[in-house]
Amino acid sequence: MSRWAIRRCRLMGGDCRLDLAQARAVRGRSPCRAMKTSSAPATSAGTEEEADIVRVVYASRARLDGPASQAMEDIRRSALRHNRPLGIHTALLWQSHWFVQWKEGPRAPLRDLMARVCRDPRHEGLTIVHASQGPRLLDGPWSMAIADAKEPQEAIAGRITALRRAVEAGERFEPQDVWRCLSMPGRHEPAAPAGGEQYQRFLVACTLGTTAFAFVRWLAACRRGRVEHRRFAGLDLDVATELVDFRCGALALPAVGMARKGLKLPLTRALLRGYSHLALLLCPDEARNLALLQRVGEACARLPEPPAVVGVGADPRGHAALHAAAAPLGLAYLAALADPRDCAGTWRALRPLIAGAQ
Repeated sequence: MSRWAIRRCRLMGGDCRLDLAQARAVRGRSPCRAMKTSSAPATSAGTEEEADIVRVVYASRARLDGPASQAMEDIRRSALRHNRPLGIHTALLWQSHWFVQWKEGPRAPLRDLMARVCRDPRHEGLTIVHASQGPRLLDGPWSMAIADAKEPQEAIAGRITALRRAVEAGERFEPQDVWRCLSMPGRHEPAAPAGGEQYQRFLVACTLGTTAFAFVRWLAACRRGRVEHRRFAGLDLDVATELVDFRCGALALPAVGMARKGLKLPLTRALLRGYSHLALLLCPDEARNLALLQRVGEACARLPEPPAVVGVGADPRGHAALHAAAAPLGLAYLAALADPRDCAGTWRALRPLIAGAQ
């Protein structure tokens, strides 16, 4: 394996064996060089202290005696007790008997934490798939997710291999891209992170009721896709998300429905960097619509390029109010004239704005 390969940490009798690239990352040298990933400059929202933040994403096979939910709750309590005072933020995923973790923090505390993580008997075969240095992307101490994915364990192992090969070939990825590649591959998404015009995602939320989930389920039924269910949680939030992956012409276009309060979760805010559009299904109550737009603005405040916001509603006057409110929040607002309760009409209005001529 070349020195640019993904580093593997094997648990053998409690001894954490790290190869040269891994050792460089955890001993304080730039993990960007070890991983051949970019060292991102601090954004305007960052601070001089955050410029030394190390971001690590790793995957490992779970070895659990009980339910995954209980193990994750135990990890959450430990992380908040020990890691939060050190400035280490964590996002944890359980999917198909794998753990995926995204950690960010100051170099020395994160180095010491990684040494302890390698010795944890609740997992094995830990593989670091990303390490970089730059501004903090997770803006809160804890997020976690459980995915009801219908895929074999070998599928995630295959995506890890694809990531390794991409890194060896000189590709550079951000933490949120690696996380998404491992956790939300979709039927049409490449095994390694991809962007550009042939692949984009959009998030759907609603101001009232559950019309966002109804719309995602309608898309799945029309496109003969399968809805994938997930639960996201933070310090005091627990929200549902539903994902359907489909094609629109030559464009792979996954849609993610999320409860509106999910926009407060640190993991959601970090992953917004990978969305092209945020579709808001509006209601007749202008105050509710403006409140959701304000929540979107807060979620996107740290993003250098927020996703475009598409409001779906039948009242042109409501769109005018939202357009005026979006500009001070740094958001681009597009109006889709349709009744959000009419899924077919909603898609007819959304499609040209999200997918263009596809």
